[in-house]
Amino acid sequence: MQQRLAVEGAEPSEITAAIARERVAYSQRFTPQTVMQPCSSRCTRDDFERRNALSDARQDIAAQHVPVMVLMGAQDLNVSSKETLTVWSVTAGGNFTLLTRSQRCHPRGTARQMV
Repeated sequence: MQQRLAVEGAEPSEITAAIARERVAYSQRFTPQTVMQPCSSRCTRDDFERRNALSDARQDIAAQHVPVMVLMGAQDLNVSSKETLTVWSVTAGGNFTLLTRSQRCHPRGTARQMV
């Protein structure tokens, strides 16, 4: 949300207020009782979001003993890559090495450089 609002030109105070409103709505929508409800028929994207809303992957991340590649878009409008990579680096500790692209991919999709 923060990325999306920033791209749309929202002021920092508007972004902060929108995030606060979203946190309240999220906590009301996704309670421990609602996330435990089964899908009504075929599981949908809404069901996926509901059933995983209170999930916390940190314990699973900490248990990783093999190399893991986390691919994220730095300007993803739905997920904060900074927050996600911070969680991975703190949780995985010595098992996590961060490699980032210093430049965007070539228009034809060829990677130019890794730092």
